[in-house]
Order: sequence, then C-alpha cells, then structure tokens
Amino acid sequence: MRRLLLLCILLTSLMTTAQTDTLRNELESDDLDSAQLAVIYDLAAQLPVNGEVAIAYLHDGQTDYLGARHEAGRVVTVDNHDKGFAIGSISKIFTATLLADAVERGEIGLDDTVNAAYNFPFHDSIVFTYGQLASHTAGLPRLPNNMPGLIVSPDNPYGAYGPEQLEAYLRDEMGVQQDGSSVYSNLGFGILAYTLTHRLAKTTYGEALRERIFDPLGMTQSSNGPDSSRAELVPGYSTDGTPAPYWHFTDAMAGAGAIISTPQDMARFLIAQLDTSNQVLTLTREPVVELEGPQAVGLAWQILSPEPGRTVYWHNGAVAGYRAFTGVDVGQRRGVVVLTNALLMGPEVDRAGMQLLR
Repeated sequence: MRRLLLLCILLTSLMTTAQTDTLRNELESDDLDSAQLAVIYDLAAQLPVNGEVAIAYLHDGQTDYLGARHEAGRVVTVDNHDKGFAIGSISKIFTATLLADAVERGEIGLDDTVNAAYNFPFHDSIVFTYGQLASHTAGLPRLPNNMPGLIVSPDNPYGAYGPEQLEAYLRDEMGVQQDGSSVYSNLGFGILAYTLTHRLAKTTYGEALRERIFDPLGMTQSSNGPDSSRAELVPGYSTDGTPAPYWHFTDAMAGAGAIISTPQDMARFLIAQLDTSNQVLTLTREPVVELEGPQAVGLAWQILSPEPGRTVYWHNGAVAGYRAFTGVDVGQRRGVVVLTNALLMGPEVDRAGMQLLR
C-alpha cells in the first residue's frame, strides 16, 4: 500500500463563493487540453463493461465535471457529477479533519495519548498519541489480528468487526512495531475515528462527519456508508465485469474507509483546502514525517514535492468495486477528483489523477 501511496473551523461560504461549477457532459472542453482529455478517455477504456469514471477538475477559479462509461466496445459520456462512489481510504482525510477540528476547538491535542480516553490499560502498556495515529507513526499493523479479513470474509471483511472486537484488541492483543515507525495502518484510523466519536464526543462517526464537515461545507450528498447514503450509489464492479459485493463498515473501522461521496461534494472539499486561512484544514496538510524521496505524510494526507516550489497533497482509496484518487495543489489552486466504480488493481487511477494535476 505504501508503494501505491507513492505516486472544524470550516466556513460554509467556501462552498459557493470560491469557485463556480461548470458541468461538462461530453469529452470535449475548452478548459481541458487534448492530453488531459486523452487521460480521461484512456482510463474509461480500461474499465470493465459498465465501468464509469467521474472527474472533478478545479482550475482557474472554476470546477469542471466530466463523466464517461465503458460500454461494449466504446466509451460514452455520462452525467455522474452528483452520483455516489465509495472513496475507500480517502475517508482517512476526513477522519484526520475531525481530529484537526477537535484540536482547533481545544478539545484535545495532537500529543495527547489516546489511552486516556479508555477505562482500561492497553495491551503490553502500549501508548500512542492522536498525532501518531493520524500520521501512520503509531507502529500499528495494517489490520488487527482478531479480524477475519479478506481471506476469511472477502465479500465483506470489515462488516462483522465491531466496537467490542476493537476494544478487546486494544486490551488483550495489540502489538506495535518500533515506536515512531511509519507503517500504513487501516487499524490506526479505525481507532482514531472510534476514539474521537464514541469515546470522546459520545456520538457516531456519521453524525460527527455531518456536523463538523459535511454540513458546514454543503457536502449534502456525502455519507458514512450506503445505509445512510444521501446520493444515488453507482453500482461497483469487479475487474471481470461482474457485480462486486459492497464492503460495510461498523464504527470500529469506519474511519479507515467507509465514506461515500460524489465528484461535486469532493470538489467542495478541495475548494475548502484552497482557503489557507482555514486553520483546521491547514493543520491536516502540515508534514509530520518525512519519507524517502520528495515525500512526506501529514495528518492522513500524502505529500509529494514533484519539483522545487511545488507541493501536491493527495490520497487514494480502494474497496471492493471502487477505486478513487484525490489531490490538490494549493499553490497553483488546482485540484482533481477521480472516482471509478471498478476496483482496478494497478496504478491507473492514481496515474490519471497525477497527470490531470500537472
């Protein structure tokens, strides 16, 4: 996964005043050059039959939406700017935003220990902070060892893993690598979201997202999973074109990958990133740990410096039936969202997103 990752005081006014929306229903646009249009077309052509790609492209103070579907032997245009797609691990950015919002409100600090929110000691006296969870530096494994996972439950690996199992893991089974090591961890973000919402705020992940992020930014189509979806969900497909099972999350692991969103809502979130006076979002983009090469990790954001003086903040996501990418270049005031309803296993979606951001 790390190799794949190579490539609130939230103001309501941001959702309407920063940019305008321009809906494009065909793969022709005066605002996109031929190379960019070719990237979108080529990505759609690699999808299975009935696979769709949905693009939101922020540039020059406006947002363009482009959609394409792979039908038998051809690519056709489709209006899917307000349709729901599972965004997978991009959910981690929203979980980190909940953390940053709590920090800016003075409710907790990044260096506060997560242990203090629980009425039992963690296994082996392990201690980690909120900042470590949000930057993948707590040393936690990708998944807990008391979760059946993909091998036992490939159609719904997270669905049966609930708060009781998560707390049992923390109390009785948890293990970590060397403190401060950088290990990409879905578990870490599950713990982070569960602690922020159930343990501290006495609420649910979905309710916290709505109250502190979605509603303030006008993200009226986004939700925590399909059971509370506020947008029509585009069905997901496997790479062979068969319908894919939907991965459900309980609040024990929802913070790692449960969110459904639309190109329009994701564009609103990226537009908010362009307001550098927004202390909540700025905090999520501050580098926490440096990686090999011109890369770093913030609070969930992957940070890439492709050339001197330029920084791209990005993340990708993958769950059964869906692959997603989002990125923003705050300095150049550009951003891109790429959502698909097919789980491509290669770098196609990430590569397309990065090419569109050039």
